Amino acid sequence: MTDTDVPPPARRERWAGFGFLLIAIVWGGTFPVVKDLVERVPPHALVAARFCLAWLVLSGWAWHQRQAWGPGLLRAGVLAGLILWGGFFTQTLGLQYTSASKAGFITALNVVFVAVMAALFLGKRSGPRTWAGVAVATVGLAVLSLDFSEGLQGLRPQIGDLLVLLCAVLFAAHIVVVDQLAPRFDPVLLAWVQMGTAGAVAGASAWAVDGGLPGVLAPANAVPLLYLGLLATAGALLAQVSLQRFVAPARVGLILSLEPVFAALFAWMLLGERLAPSGWAGGALVLAGVVLAELDAAQQTAARQVAGKPARTP
Repeated sequence: MTDTDVPPPARRERWAGFGFLLIAIVWGGTFPVVKDLVERVPPHALVAARFCLAWLVLSGWAWHQRQAWGPGLLRAGVLAGLILWGGFFTQTLGLQYTSASKAGFITALNVVFVAVMAALFLGKRSGPRTWAGVAVATVGLAVLSLDFSEGLQGLRPQIGDLLVLLCAVLFAAHIVVVDQLAPRFDPVLLAWVQMGTAGAVAGASAWAVDGGLPGVLAPANAVPLLYLGLLATAGALLAQVSLQRFVAPARVGLILSLEPVFAALFAWMLLGERLAPSGWAGGALVLAGVVLAELDAAQQTAARQVAGKPARTP
């Protein structure tokens, strides 16, 4: 069967799914890129450059939609933007002390934390597969981050892994908060305010801590910074907004869960990183836990649709 024989809705879903796969690939590539950049650019300056670039790209759309500006949008965007800044700053700082491969798998735990936060703070019941996913992912995190061959000394978690774990918690909080706010606002406008907030806070921190934005304007850093700001942040957001109506949320989640796999692949290709067998085992367990949580979310979404309730979940 050729592509022209496929009904238009199915064809759109196929291409949209491929688009989300490209997003997962691009996001996976950010881990080794940030790992390399953070050796030359301080974390505050790196986060500031990334989000200011993305904010500038989205400013044209924001100006076109300026009739929708208002204090409610500003409050929501600033709140979500502060959490977003915290997540990316802790991830960037953590990449100074841990490998890009491990950071990719640990960051993926945000899916599991979303389910826990939804149950704790929103009263949304999670099914048994979610809690099984939490347990499996927790074991995977321990196998990935701890060195059991060195006795008690090896059971001490590394600072880089802890920072990236905090990043995963903050990313989960950001997803839950945006889930509650998003229905009231244009998604690109809300993202624009968030990126402006994250860029402003990171920029102010860079001036306070580093006396400016050292390394940001160095010619050698131009291409990776453009990759982060334009492609991985602004571009990926616009692609998500454009494609998500063609693909079921559960399928989107499963496709994007491949991000840490691509992070490990690119870290090997670009940085020469090699995970030990225990690292791959831990990463596989983390990924299995994430998929279990995604499958449970998919089942609950289907149940809500059958019952005539909104399908949206955090």
